[in-house]
Amino acid sequence: MLLSVLCLLAATAVGYVYWKSGSFARAHVTLDDPVISDGPSNYLIIGSDSREGISKNDPGAGAFLGDGTEVPAGKRSDTILLLRIDPSVRRIDMISFPRDLWVPIAGTNHNGKINTAYGEGRQRLIDTVRQYFDVPVNHYIEVDFKGFERLVNALGGVNMYFSAPVRDTFTGLTVSAPGCAHLDGTQALAFARSRHYSVRQRSGFYREDPTSDLGRIKRQQTLIRQAAHKAVQTDITDLLVLNRLLDVAVESVTIDAKITRSDLIGLAKKFKDTVDSDIVTHSLPVTIGMSADGQSILRTDVRQDRSVLDLFRGRPAGELLESDVSVRVLNGTGVPQQATEVQAALSAVGFTAAGVGDAHGAAVTTIRYAPASAAAADLLARHLTSPVTLSPDTSLAPDELVLTTGPDFTTVRQNARPATATTTTSSTVPVTTSTTAPVITTTTPTTLDPYQPGVAPAGESCEG
Repeated sequence: MLLSVLCLLAATAVGYVYWKSGSFARAHVTLDDPVISDGPSNYLIIGSDSREGISKNDPGAGAFLGDGTEVPAGKRSDTILLLRIDPSVRRIDMISFPRDLWVPIAGTNHNGKINTAYGEGRQRLIDTVRQYFDVPVNHYIEVDFKGFERLVNALGGVNMYFSAPVRDTFTGLTVSAPGCAHLDGTQALAFARSRHYSVRQRSGFYREDPTSDLGRIKRQQTLIRQAAHKAVQTDITDLLVLNRLLDVAVESVTIDAKITRSDLIGLAKKFKDTVDSDIVTHSLPVTIGMSADGQSILRTDVRQDRSVLDLFRGRPAGELLESDVSVRVLNGTGVPQQATEVQAALSAVGFTAAGVGDAHGAAVTTIRYAPASAAAADLLARHLTSPVTLSPDTSLAPDELVLTTGPDFTTVRQNARPATATTTTSSTVPVTTSTTAPVITTTTPTTLDPYQPGVAPAGESCEG
């Protein structure tokens, strides 16, 4: 996972990395080109469930589905991360996609868990992430199931603070006492994969984390932070240490064919002094649901998640685009084909067409919108050359508009007028456009959540 990247980012023995990096396995997939050369890039990081070479008695072998169920040999994506690495400001943003997230599978006419897209091939997963979340995927990195364990061991393990004993009998995770615990590769992997994470209560009984995969994602992000911190502190000027790290990475990591040795060297130089604050974690708000065939799934609304996803799209947070807005056009004048022609003109400038209809006897041109979507209504109004009345309508979905043409309707502009030059009128509410960027939510687990390892209390150290 991210640890494989950070092992390379921590490297300062540039000449040795240059020679060694030529040995990585390559994934030949179709990816997006960065908008700016040497600018921010998105890395899709996959933790693979490959069972090749794993004994059936291995503690991790029975944890593929989180419940010990035997599964066929092959690969499944146990962890799906998207990283946005911006060398210019030395910042790494990270978001996790739950494996049970219900999404449209690219290249098909059906929905499924995002985990199944990887089962149909790397390109299928890349395209699914790209299309559903509307984010570019510039690079691809994959770490196999046992590779993560070997990478942690190569670092000498990681330390984490636990406020109470914890366990997961399916993955083999065992922390028998509260306080700072040293996790070797086996225990770190069991921790990262734990979906039945249980904390011992004062009564002596263990209580399982009710959030399952969502709690696991937060714990993984905490583990990655700790591993990153350990990686940059490792003395990789010692060629024996560096050789051990790179040997594991070469054996266990697959990278896309676009990542060059120069890329690795450049990242190593930029991020060799990475600190915890340089890594920002984000989460998607999700709801638990059930698919039509009875599967337990997670759902998310990519339009409501725009404040988070816009960062990975390279847009200012909360920027509203025409393609984000759907418009239904009603002919309120009786002019033949007016609604159809207006719909075509709006589609040409980027709005999403939502159909046409009739509305007889409209006195003025009107835009109806959900009360929380005033910005979408304002964007549409700025594409019209005629005055327009804005009217809130609680029956409409977010960013779903209804434009009714009136006798005063004229034409559609190719480019919207600047927001400060909006000349729309309203019989109900004034037109307002928020200039405050939405707050991006980050996930930094604390000891307030008993199911998340936290920071050691004052006076106690958990370094190493």
